[in-house]
Order: sequence, then structure tokens, then C-alpha cells
Amino acid sequence: MSEDGVSRLLALFQPGFCVSLAGSESVKCRLGTAKYGSNPAVVMDAAAVQDTSVFPRPTRRGERVMKRMVLLICTVLVGGCVGFAGAYFTAQQSVPDNVIRAGTVAVSAEPASEALSMENLAPGTPNTRTLTVSNTGSLPVGVSVTEAKRAGITAFYNVLTCVVTHGTETVYDGPLAGLSTLPVSLAPGESADLDFAICIPADVPNNMAGNHVKITLYVNAEQAL
Repeated sequence: MSEDGVSRLLALFQPGFCVSLAGSESVKCRLGTAKYGSNPAVVMDAAAVQDTSVFPRPTRRGERVMKRMVLLICTVLVGGCVGFAGAYFTAQQSVPDNVIRAGTVAVSAEPASEALSMENLAPGTPNTRTLTVSNTGSLPVGVSVTEAKRAGITAFYNVLTCVVTHGTETVYDGPLAGLSTLPVSLAPGESADLDFAICIPADVPNNMAGNHVKITLYVNAEQAL
């Protein structure tokens, strides 16, 4: 076995040390001495320590540990540099008095009462009244009109017909009882005229003459998307 081979063998018993041997010299290690030459046997004796030439040299395990330590130190240094790099000058400007307010939905109608009142309605001849609706809120809305009977002859109420138009568009065509128009879109501040044509059918019985009914109109507004 060569001297280099013995040195590598001894390094297995002594992590962290590498020795050189010449002739019958002994080598010092933490576990004892190794001797070769005249006595080829390797002797591990902590008490027998001779002159040696010791050359510190890391083992493979030591090299791995050293690499890990170097990597850890580099990581810490890089992290510190990044941290210092983020320490820029800063400034701040306040912007006060920010008010956030919800919009409103509101509607009005003109005339405000008796909009559909009419006298002497004859069978087969429609009588027309106009109701002007306005968006008085701050949000766009869809406006529709419904009704409810308050007094009068129910049979007469049930035979009346109603056609509601907005310009050239028909938003309702059917019996007055259960009136519910399609919504008309209005932007804030915008108005629309709705024309109500009320009619007694031509084939109603004679006992409907002189009858009356009293209804309430409801102008409904719903926020438009």
C-alpha cells in the first residue's frame, strides 16, 4: 500500500486530518497511532504518539459541510443586500374630505290627481288622457304604471279596456283591471308622456249606462342597470 493510500485510510478514522508517512514513522490521530513498514499492521493506540507531519485536509464529509456553510453565508449576505436595497426614501400626501354618497330613485307625475278622470264615456269610443312621468332622482330608472280599484261598480270596472302608449310604442293593451305597463327608461331629469285610451266595449249590456268606477294610479320607478 502506498503512503497516499495509508493517508486516505487513516483519514477514515480521523475526520478532518490527513497525514503523510515515511518508512517506519508513526502518525498521530485522535484515536491513536498508525504504524507501517517493519510492522505492516495498523495499530490504534492513544498512548503511543510519535513525531508526525500533519497536514490538515478536509474529508469529503468536511467538504460537504464547508460547502453548506459557504452557501448559507452567501444566502444571508444576499438577503441582507436585498433588504438594504429596499430601504428607499418615501413620502406621503394626504387627500382629505372624500365623501361617498348613494344615488337616489325618485319619480313624479303630472297631473298629480284625477289624471284619468272623464265624463260621458260612450261605448265603442275611446277617451284619451295623458300622464307625464318624470325622473326626479339621481339614477336612471325604468318607470311603469299600475292601478287599483277604490270604489264604484265592479262589473263596470271589469269591462273597461285600456291602451297605453309612449310615443309610437304600446306599453299596455288590455283590461283596465290589472293595468301594468312595460317600464319606460328615463335618465335623471328626463320626462315621458304616457297616453291612456280608456274605452267601454261596444257590445256591453244596456245596464252599464250611468255606472262609474274610482281607481288610483301608481307610478313605479326601479333603478335601471
